Amino acid sequence: MLYEANLENLWLGEITKGRKTQEARLSKDKWSKMKVGDTIIFSGRNGYKAVVKIVSLRYYFNFTECYKAEGESLICSEILGKFRITAESIYSCIYDDCDINRYGVVSVGMNLIDFC
Repeated sequence: MLYEANLENLWLGEITKGRKTQEARLSKDKWSKMKVGDTIIFSGRNGYKAVVKIVSLRYYFNFTECYKAEGESLICSEILGKFRITAESIYSCIYDDCDINRYGVVSVGMNLIDFC
């Protein structure tokens, strides 16, 4: 199956550099239906796209638990330090605690296939 998703340019760049090999989202809608072997096309605001193949799916109760398990493959510590933020603060700006508790989190392991 082929999926499409938007991604901030910063994270798209990390995928293309091979430093980000996990993407974490709420386990709902299309993210709850994905399977190993599926393809995702991530689009950045800059018009670039990264095509990835899903190689693993892991499920967590929340983003804190996910980051503790996935670490650098999810968010490079260099970025956290550069912007003086925590992994938790990134996700708390995007997702509401009620939704996190309701759906949980899926961490999608991926290999870059193409970048254009």
